[in-house]
Amino acid sequence: MYTLLKSDKWMDDKYLTRVMRKVCQRGHNHTYNQIIVRSDDYTVFTLRTSTSSAPRKNVWIKIPSLVKGKRIAIPLSTNVAPKGNLRIILRHEKIEVHYAVEVEETNDCGTQTLGVDKGFTEVLTDSDGGTLRRKSWRSFNQRI
Repeated sequence: MYTLLKSDKWMDDKYLTRVMRKVCQRGHNHTYNQIIVRSDDYTVFTLRTSTSSAPRKNVWIKIPSLVKGKRIAIPLSTNVAPKGNLRIILRHEKIEVHYAVEVEETNDCGTQTLGVDKGFTEVLTDSDGGTLRRKSWRSFNQRI
C-alpha cells in the first residue's frame, strides 16, 4: 500500500482511491452573493443625460444573463469606465461592482529624503531637526 501511494499508482486501486477522496477533499466555494465577470465578457457604454445645470455622462455595463443572447444592463455611480475583470456583489439588495485600479506611485516629498530618529535623550527627531519631547509625545500618541 505504501509503494502505491509513493508511486502515484493509488488511482488504480479502488479502495485507496475511495480513501484518498474521503481524506483529501477538494476545496469548496462558500460565496453565494457574488460572481466574477471576465474582461472580455462585458461591455461598457455611456448615456448622456442633460440636467438643468450641465449634461452628465452615466456609465453602464452589460453582463451576460442566464438566458442565451440576453444581457443585463447595470448603471454605475461613476463616470469612469471599469477595466479588467469585475466582481459583481449583491449586498443589502444593492449591486456593487468591484474592479482593480492601477495606482500611480507618487513621492509627495519631492526629491528630499524624510526620516525620523528615535533617540534616548530626545524622544523623536525629524529630518528638519525638530524634536518631539515626552509631553508632546503623549499627546501625539493620543492623536494616533
